[in-house]
Amino acid sequence: MSISETVQIISHSYYVPTVKLILVSFSGFDESERAAMKFMVETMGAKFTPYLSRLNNLLIAKSVGVEKVEKAREWDIPIVNYQWLADSYAGQRVEIDNPRYQVGQPCEGVSPGPYALEMINDQFKQLLLAWKMPIIVSPEQWRRSFDTKQAVENDEGVFPNKKLRAQSAPPSEAEIAAKAEERKKAGGKHPEYVVAFCGIDEENKHVLTQVGHNCY
Repeated sequence: MSISETVQIISHSYYVPTVKLILVSFSGFDESERAAMKFMVETMGAKFTPYLSRLNNLLIAKSVGVEKVEKAREWDIPIVNYQWLADSYAGQRVEIDNPRYQVGQPCEGVSPGPYALEMINDQFKQLLLAWKMPIIVSPEQWRRSFDTKQAVENDEGVFPNKKLRAQSAPPSEAEIAAKAEERKKAGGKHPEYVVAFCGIDEENKHVLTQVGHNCY
């Protein structure tokens, strides 16, 4: 089965629970866990709040006995564990009152490995199946892709800074001063040129004046 066919199967069978526009808060999770959970919540159409207020519709907690959980109970805000969010994000039909989602019950970690993801549901297993199948690349395909990569990397239209890196480094202030002094000692007349610049900042204006001319 191809990746596109797998994605189509998942998109047709994927169930998104009714969580749109509800306010969800977290308790007891570290920064990396909260970032992943926030992404999951917002992907399903809900909104994450770092605080807990009477307006919140749900609290996802890692453990009990903390102030946030106690406040949620006082305000009759439903409290669930991370498993509720994981199952919801996986497209399963979840019920808040299910004992499986009560805080303290065993649940998956926020960042499980690929083997744990396969055990969540069949859709995840099908999605990960494509990454277990080797991609056969012939020597000719490898050579063409390498040549294309080299051509793109050497194209100054794509990477103009590559041309700048190939040029010699600009002279230092000491080198400029030495060259100006050498020119003065040599004497003689040199042709004068007037060059106009626009949009030059003060730093570049200072550099331009080092060549021995005024910059207005």
